[in-house]
Amino acid sequence: MTFLLLLSAARAGDVFDSVEAEVTLGMGGTWARVHSTDAGYWFFQVAGGDGWMEDIGADLTGYSDRDRVQLSHIAKIQDAQIERCADGGWLLIGSYTLDAFDDSAQAWRFDSELNPLWNVTVAERDSTHKHNDMVPVCTAAAEGGIFAGAVGGNGAAEFVPLAGGELGEAIDIPGIAAEGASTAEYGEEGASLVVDGGGPGAHGVTVHEFDLDWNEVDSVDVTLSTDSVVWPQRIQKLGDGWLLAYLTTTSNTPFGDVWLAALDADFQVVDQIEVNSAGGQDNRPWFARQGDDVLVAYDRDVQPRVRLVHLADGASGGDDGIPDTAAPDDSGGGGGDGEDTAAGGAGNEKECACASTSAVPPLGAIFLAATALARRRRVR
Repeated sequence: MTFLLLLSAARAGDVFDSVEAEVTLGMGGTWARVHSTDAGYWFFQVAGGDGWMEDIGADLTGYSDRDRVQLSHIAKIQDAQIERCADGGWLLIGSYTLDAFDDSAQAWRFDSELNPLWNVTVAERDSTHKHNDMVPVCTAAAEGGIFAGAVGGNGAAEFVPLAGGELGEAIDIPGIAAEGASTAEYGEEGASLVVDGGGPGAHGVTVHEFDLDWNEVDSVDVTLSTDSVVWPQRIQKLGDGWLLAYLTTTSNTPFGDVWLAALDADFQVVDQIEVNSAGGQDNRPWFARQGDDVLVAYDRDVQPRVRLVHLADGASGGDDGIPDTAAPDDSGGGGGDGEDTAAGGAGNEKECACASTSAVPPLGAIFLAATALARRRRVR
């Protein structure tokens, strides 16, 4: 594969050091997600059918029902993912049921301080396509969501462009199991990696490398366990290599035990650690990194939870783990994850936008112009 240098020998086999006790966060809910800021962590979850955010600080004690920020106002979200964008803002995608299971979905875009920019309906009462367990993509090259695709179709997932709040034409991505997958930006041009799992019975994941037009360039199978491996929902850079969160399970269910793996630049396993074992009842793993600390989030019994994993000394290579999003967004808000981001979102006065338009120009205009000619299917 066309990847860069291997992890240094100093880190090989000794990436993870220890795991702290489990911490319960927020109100009852699911889809627990954490993201790093200069001041600590932002915590996201789905509860009561909507998306919420709270700044929990560096010591994880900042949660307050009174100060949490409501990101949507539809009271029916079932599955949701939120991703940080290249401009420092945020993309939230949520699916819900109207007539059939997860037959509908919406997307919300925010600036770096969670001021709403636009809201668009991705699908409504479309039972011919799967909308659950989506994967948001918000890089400089592409903005949208990866969905599982047509029910009973050709097995292809699809990328649905959403740049600027405009619903684009879905692009087929053959060979991807989008439900429970994850994605990360790599390379100077901002192309994407997608990591998916084979579900119960599979003992690892597959890392897919794509070009800017969502053509698969290469793939690597990664064995992680003698048990089944499911829900590889977060992959992020660690030095020249990668960190991956996933579950292992001995049952034919989407629940399991939470693990982290450190991979080198060729996606070979360097080190692994079991983050939480609760009788195989955890779900939807995620993490955010601050230097040599990795905050791992998951939910169990409809309750968000986190555990802090400490890396071995020097394992981060001096990288603070906070994405570099220095470019200002067009809303006039703070650019990136510096002081403006860390200070934002502290009050509950912010509300979700209801319009499907935006003054923000599309982030991926060049990318969309190219992909509009390839594998064109429909405007959903």
